[in-house]
Amino acid sequence: MSKRTDEREPYTMPRPRKPMVNWYRMGDRRDEACIALVTNVDESCVDVAVLYPGDKMFQVKFACRHVDDPDVTIEDRQDSGGWDEMPEATEDSVVGKTLRMLTTEVTELRKRVAELEGARRRKGPPEGETIG
Repeated sequence: MSKRTDEREPYTMPRPRKPMVNWYRMGDRRDEACIALVTNVDESCVDVAVLYPGDKMFQVKFACRHVDDPDVTIEDRQDSGGWDEMPEATEDSVVGKTLRMLTTEVTELRKRVAELEGARRRKGPPEGETIG
């Protein structure tokens, strides 16, 4: 797709007000939003670390343009998606759900580690291995 050729004022990307934004896979607000942390801000785009629903690791997306940017190409959207501010209500619900999920998983992992450490202490280290 080609860029704008009309005589309107050039688009100025808003600067993210918070380090957490909504990220849309194809830059369309009608799609499901993912949580993203802004890692870099440039004049016309941001880099973000995206947390897809159900994932535990962030995926970095470079050169993400704002969802309202009229100069963005289809190729840009396919490569980097688009970002938008996260409304307070959305932040509370999406972040709250994600934090609850991660807190539950961390608690379960800590219990499992404690169980494994207890079992290892009862059995002792494998032959030739020392506990350090």
